[in-house]
Amino acid sequence: MVFRFGFRLLGDSEQAMDLSQEVFLKLYATVSGGPEILEIRSWLFRTAANLSYDWLRRKHRYSQLLRIDVDVSYAPQDVEGEFIRTEDGRAVRASLDRLTPRDRLLLTLYAEGLSYKEIAGVMGLRETSVGKLVSRAVQRLSREFKEGG
Repeated sequence: MVFRFGFRLLGDSEQAMDLSQEVFLKLYATVSGGPEILEIRSWLFRTAANLSYDWLRRKHRYSQLLRIDVDVSYAPQDVEGEFIRTEDGRAVRASLDRLTPRDRLLLTLYAEGLSYKEIAGVMGLRETSVGKLVSRAVQRLSREFKEGG
């Protein structure tokens, strides 16, 4: 669940594996001496989202400095990996990459099947505003997809 979320949000299987590892290390540290976790699913997604935000901010900064395309020869043998490699998948991924991290996170949480209440808990939003925010993010994704060809 955490890997799939990271892969959808970050678009990179190795980063998603690193994210998963870091999330579960934080879970272990919390369970070993931190406060009690009441809703584990929300906690996992919130922690993964926060770590992903950090990674996306760093990626944005470094990509502006380097501007280098790297060809990666390793590709995961899974359904989502196959989808990303398709032409439509690449177009959707490129459209997602042009969205703000907040919109990407909203859409990824929604695609993961989280309820509005869970999304609100992960992102620190009011539950009543989640539907409208998801709708607007979908509209922006659609616009980016159309503009990207």
